[in-house]
Amino acid sequence: GGQVQRLGRAHWSTLLQPAMKHLHALATARCPDDKMACIKRWGTSTMTLLTELEASGARHSASPPGADEFLSLLILTLQRCNPACLHSTQKYLQVSGHCCICISL
Repeated sequence: GGQVQRLGRAHWSTLLQPAMKHLHALATARCPDDKMACIKRWGTSTMTLLTELEASGARHSASPPGADEFLSLLILTLQRCNPACLHSTQKYLQVSGHCCICISL
């Protein structure tokens, strides 16, 4: 897989803002479906960023972004965002029957 060019810390913070916005929305989302929608938008924003990096030439690869790069950016976004009440959100979704989130978070 391709490696994303090393970018400055401030530049990454700017690039990750759309995805971080969806993680912050987890705290205000009330029902499980709304929380899952935030998580889905987080993933979509992350893949959009990877696609934009590819289109801009910041990735040095002929292949499309893969799972390794996608997961790395998800983790980086989660680390930078550090959303409030993440563990309780995970437990809430687990109890409500959205068990797939248990693996994701």
